[in-house]
Amino acid sequence: MIILKYPLIQNILYSVICWFFMLASASSQEDKHDFDGFVFSALSNGNIDGVYVTLLQGSDSLLITSSRTKDGGRFRFRSISSGNYVLLLEKVGYASKTSNVTIPMLDTFLDTIYSVTPSHAIDTVSIAAKKLVSVKGDTIEYFGDNYQQHEGSKVEDLIKQLPGLTVDNKGNIKAYNEDVKKVLVDGEEFFGDDPTLVTRNIRSNMVNKIQLYDRKSKVSDFTGQEDGFREKTLNVELKESARKGYFGEIGGGIGTDHFFNSDANINRFKGKQKSSAYAKYSNIGLNNLNKLVTKILPTIDDSRTDIDIEKGIPTIFNSGIHFDDKWNENANAINTDYQFRRYNVKGLESSEIRNNINSDQGFLNSTNTDFNYINADHQIKAKYEFQPDSSLYGHIDLDFVLNDYLHERNNISSNLLRPANSVLSEGEFSNYMTGNNSNIYLDILINKKLNNEGRLITMGFLTYNFQNKSTENFLFNAITYDLENNSQQSNISNQRRHDNHYERQNKLFFSFTEKLGKFYLNFLQELKFVDQRKDYQTIFNIPQDEDYFGAAVLTKDYALNYIHHTSGLAVNSNIGKSILNGGVKFLNLKYGRFDHTTQDLKRENLTYFLPQAFYRYDFSTLHNFKVDVRSDVSMPLLLQVNPLITNNDPFNVLSGNTDIKPATNYNIDLDYLKADMFTGKVLQVIGRGNKVTDPIIPVINIRDGITYTSFVNEFQNDNYNYSLTLATGRQYLQPNIQATILLKYEKNKYLSLVNDIQNITRSASWSLGGNFKAISKDRFDINIDLNTALNNDEYETSESTDDRYFIWNGNLESKYFITPRLRLYSNLSWLHYGQSLLIDRSFNRFLWNAGAEYKIIRNGNLTGEISCNDILNQNLGFSRSVEDNRLIQRSFTAIPRYIMLSLKWKFEKFNN
Repeated sequence: MIILKYPLIQNILYSVICWFFMLASASSQEDKHDFDGFVFSALSNGNIDGVYVTLLQGSDSLLITSSRTKDGGRFRFRSISSGNYVLLLEKVGYASKTSNVTIPMLDTFLDTIYSVTPSHAIDTVSIAAKKLVSVKGDTIEYFGDNYQQHEGSKVEDLIKQLPGLTVDNKGNIKAYNEDVKKVLVDGEEFFGDDPTLVTRNIRSNMVNKIQLYDRKSKVSDFTGQEDGFREKTLNVELKESARKGYFGEIGGGIGTDHFFNSDANINRFKGKQKSSAYAKYSNIGLNNLNKLVTKILPTIDDSRTDIDIEKGIPTIFNSGIHFDDKWNENANAINTDYQFRRYNVKGLESSEIRNNINSDQGFLNSTNTDFNYINADHQIKAKYEFQPDSSLYGHIDLDFVLNDYLHERNNISSNLLRPANSVLSEGEFSNYMTGNNSNIYLDILINKKLNNEGRLITMGFLTYNFQNKSTENFLFNAITYDLENNSQQSNISNQRRHDNHYERQNKLFFSFTEKLGKFYLNFLQELKFVDQRKDYQTIFNIPQDEDYFGAAVLTKDYALNYIHHTSGLAVNSNIGKSILNGGVKFLNLKYGRFDHTTQDLKRENLTYFLPQAFYRYDFSTLHNFKVDVRSDVSMPLLLQVNPLITNNDPFNVLSGNTDIKPATNYNIDLDYLKADMFTGKVLQVIGRGNKVTDPIIPVINIRDGITYTSFVNEFQNDNYNYSLTLATGRQYLQPNIQATILLKYEKNKYLSLVNDIQNITRSASWSLGGNFKAISKDRFDINIDLNTALNNDEYETSESTDDRYFIWNGNLESKYFITPRLRLYSNLSWLHYGQSLLIDRSFNRFLWNAGAEYKIIRNGNLTGEISCNDILNQNLGFSRSVEDNRLIQRSFTAIPRYIMLSLKWKFEKFNN
């Protein structure tokens, strides 16, 4: 076990454990009492079940705990400290009642709750006095000032305290195990879809409340009709005083081994008008402010231009400006962003890829790469919305990205081994690639209500995507083959390639909605035109004097285009607590492939029947059940169709197949949630299923040390993936303690052909995870994550091979407030991948980061910090995954140990 190998870690963990036991022992000696009671009504002369009973601190009305009456109106609170409290009684249909109580006390009959008429019935369940949370319709509201906030804390620190919400170290937010897709400020987008630009930028003391709800589509909001679209959303509602003024911060740090960090931001809010700017320059790999989020999703796949800032040592410059405003009584709104990012990532990467065929035909491919990636991009986003009256709504949405890149891979060595570890091939080569691409997205939408109630026209037109990419690719390689007949063959190649890719998408759609009683009928017509084209020129054996005369030149120009014509009919209804949406789409697909070099043309006309259904039943706001069934068509990528061999890598040669047809996806989602905001109990069941018919599968052949890959449709067998997740949790509010347990089972099946043998890869995973967090104001914040998983991968070829290994990981994040001006923090994380049958080595990593922050000025506007990253100097990047019949294991450079001194100055000025 990794912990036992490091005595220092043992001592640290023993100290932490002893500290917890002493704290628990001290707490257990406090004067604690149980408090019992029951509630009755003089009107009915009977006890009442289902009354919300809330215990508030007498001095400041902070929530201590809460419960409901049951079993004849009885309630019980355990382990309550001695003192004065306020007891709040609430039940829909009755007036609220408060009583002052002192603990300890004998079991007491409380004052009567009297009945009121339905017209005065309580329709919102909420906590009186200093409210922590309230439920209004389908929206949950968390009141910021009534949660524990430390000086200088951000919105993210506040969210971590809220029941049902979690935040990972990258800033991603989950609400009841569902991803939060949008984080808004006063109902408006703030720097697009990157939540960290809100949660790590805005201070928590500016927040009036945070609202959690399922955001409907614009069409649904406008018409009041349910279309089944819901998007988990957080809205940060600012205090009125925070909407008039400016605030920001400037900070920087200098570390050992040339590590540094600097960032600045300024925000100005004036009523409905918000403007913001930020800049960051760093090489310590912080996840803050580093995402490129765009609506542009081109289907041309060329992962060579991707960049992963979590690999290697990243130097990042990231900046942006934002402006949004509403006017004319909110009838008009504009939201704009400009962002510039430049990433430079350097490092080393080693990979091992085990191609498993059967016991005597497996291959191990190991590669070592020295990489240097540079990406720079400009992005402009602008959205204009207009609603001159209640019958008309429209928007114009623009997204533009311009990107330049340089990717260099040097001293690449690669070895392909037979099962007996004898060398089949080995070689070294270098790759140098530069290029640029531009993307533009334009969406125009209009909704118009007609005179008849429920009659609506929706038109979307000139939705247009464009991508243009030009790349120069330099490749130098030297390969030595050790062939089966013990002969050797050498190949030295010097190539240059000029590539041009582009894709255009144009979509027009029209829908008409008519109300029939309690139902809405929706008719849809949609036309989508897609044109993809790739032309490139390869020049072989370039002389040193760059004179192309006599060099072999290969030119290829290939295009893929298709026209989608979709006709749809759907029925929507929202009756009582039920939402129903169901229908069918008929897709006619004109599918063409054209070789501009040979003038070879292939055309097909295909038809698909695509059912859709959605049902949701709301027992209450946080008690619901929903099922969502969807189907769609997946078009092949251009690289899967293009028949010309792609030779970017001398050991891995790719060629397409012009006979490939689209695959069909069928998806089903099942969700059940039952949560109680007052008792803190949560029960959740999540089911996901996906089936792919006629899947596009890889055909892999390994010959003479080279892996050749192409693609075909598998018409006799399907790919699938399904998972089932069970989650339960509980929260106690004084002190703020939350605990969650999650159990998940996932299984998938993927098909491939390897050396003319059909391979079926079945992967199954059992995982058990837990989260515990405790917050005590001005004392400590503790967050613990523990996860373990058992992976079982089965490769079925001419014989079956099972591969099992364990994964366990965890994280202990803690903050300790020693004095009002001094804060200590620590982050321990550990990762273990067990030994695999195919790759017989395990991986262990234990990381410890720690630091101290001191308020140089008492109000906290100027702070100093000392921190140490990776104290034990163990950081190494690692990943393991299963693709087709291959187990892929990678290790790569990660940010090592350093010590950093930092200063941060915060400023603000508000009109009040």
